[in-house]
Amino acid sequence: MTEPDKTLARLATAGLKEDFGEPFLSAFRAVHHQGSEEELKTAAYTCTLFLSAILEGFPTDKLNIFVRHTRDNCSRFTFDCKRYDIIFGSMPPCSLTQVTLLDKDGNTRTRECCKQDIYEAFDFYTNR
Repeated sequence: MTEPDKTLARLATAGLKEDFGEPFLSAFRAVHHQGSEEELKTAAYTCTLFLSAILEGFPTDKLNIFVRHTRDNCSRFTFDCKRYDIIFGSMPPCSLTQVTLLDKDGNTRTRECCKQDIYEAFDFYTNR
């Protein structure tokens, strides 16, 4: 098993909370109706892992492995900054108070995120 595969397998079996990827996943589902579940999860997990890295110290090397692997092996949907307001607008404000992130050791942490955090995650995803 290659290193990216090992990292993804650990991520998949890490006992993540059921809501990992929220509020991104729900928002992407609401605005991107033609996307597959894989595309939506890839985008949601990328955004969530990015916030985990900048807000909770999740290792950036693991984030980058995930991004490279999904870019090479998964379908991705695209959006640009013109859609940020629409996507963000589909996130209920209460969903931003309990965002599940991963810390430096891969443990889940719940954190409040603001609009700027969400837009930075969108920027990260759209620029990859």
